[in-house]
Amino acid sequence: MPIVAPVSAVPAGATTTAGVVLEDVASDMLQEVGEENPVLLDYVDRVQREILRTSNWTFLVAPQARFITELEQTDYWVGTIGRGPDTAVETELNLQYYGKIKKDSVLDRSNFVQLQPVAFAPLSGKLTYKDALYRPGRPKGFKAYLDNPGLISIYPAPDNQNNFQPMPPSPLVTSIIGGALLARTYYVKVTYVDSTGLESLPSSETTQYIPAGELAQIAAPPIGILKTTRGISYGFYNVYASTTAGGETRQSLAPVDTTLPWTEPGTGLIAGANIPTTSTITPLDGYIIEFEYYLLRQKISSTAQIIQIPDDYLDVVVAGVNWYTARLLMAGNSSRVKDMQFWMGVYKDGLRQIVRDKNLFPQGPGDYMHPDGAGIGSTYWDAGAYPLP
Repeated sequence: MPIVAPVSAVPAGATTTAGVVLEDVASDMLQEVGEENPVLLDYVDRVQREILRTSNWTFLVAPQARFITELEQTDYWVGTIGRGPDTAVETELNLQYYGKIKKDSVLDRSNFVQLQPVAFAPLSGKLTYKDALYRPGRPKGFKAYLDNPGLISIYPAPDNQNNFQPMPPSPLVTSIIGGALLARTYYVKVTYVDSTGLESLPSSETTQYIPAGELAQIAAPPIGILKTTRGISYGFYNVYASTTAGGETRQSLAPVDTTLPWTEPGTGLIAGANIPTTSTITPLDGYIIEFEYYLLRQKISSTAQIIQIPDDYLDVVVAGVNWYTARLLMAGNSSRVKDMQFWMGVYKDGLRQIVRDKNLFPQGPGDYMHPDGAGIGSTYWDAGAYPLP
């Protein structure tokens, strides 16, 4: 059921460890406080949390996740496996760093419909009709839970009337050194095969010239849907090829796993089975629910831990830690007042630079950051996530 790549708590563009920050701080403070001082690690954590609270940053948005609805089931658990309520469908997404859903990102991908957030669950999960009967239907809305992160409810209860049968895109054909065949032109199509051996309609045709002394290699077609609601997977494909357009026959002796490419044998093409003219592959049944979410903010507890701020803003983090450190040193040295004021200015200006970077490239109306009524130089808020904190 899950359709998501493994997700780390570290966003793209972040590789700096807390130890690197401490080295820079110790250097800036002229070694008056050692980088091994445990209070500095606490300062790194404080500065990171302060920066992350400034906005729902786009760099904390995790890759899109998807799950498939179950018939008439409204509640779905996307968090850590085994921790959801007994009444919820376990999607097996296992999102261990799930923070909160990004606004306007929840879609019924099967029907290209954006699901609308609701504040309260309806009295009935099903739709009411004039005949006084309750029936399931296509998903229209969703509810996310601040008091139970990882739980998503879909309304109305899905009727799973989705007869979609996947069909692959035209294949990517390349060549590799091998064999002793002459130069030729191949016409290639691929089909999906499910785990019961049923096959889809073929893709569009790809034409590829293969030089002498090389063999054709077909990249595995991408599959964004892993399983049907019946538990049948779409994890295989067949290759059909010919030297004549429209004359493709099956070249894969057995269905190929979609994690692997297919390579032409050194003896060349064979006269295999004809390409299918009808699709027998198992229908999807359920609706594909797609969403994006913000990564959970992580506490910095070791020098080896990667901070969640992109590397471009390492200097801002260092300035913030320098500010806290200068305040610490000021207790026994009044000459540190100017240092504290300097680093505070650098840090606050750095925060404004990060905000400005985001404003230059907004992803949409909900991602744009606006100043509050007190003015541009003060607090910022972000309307880019639902539900609001």
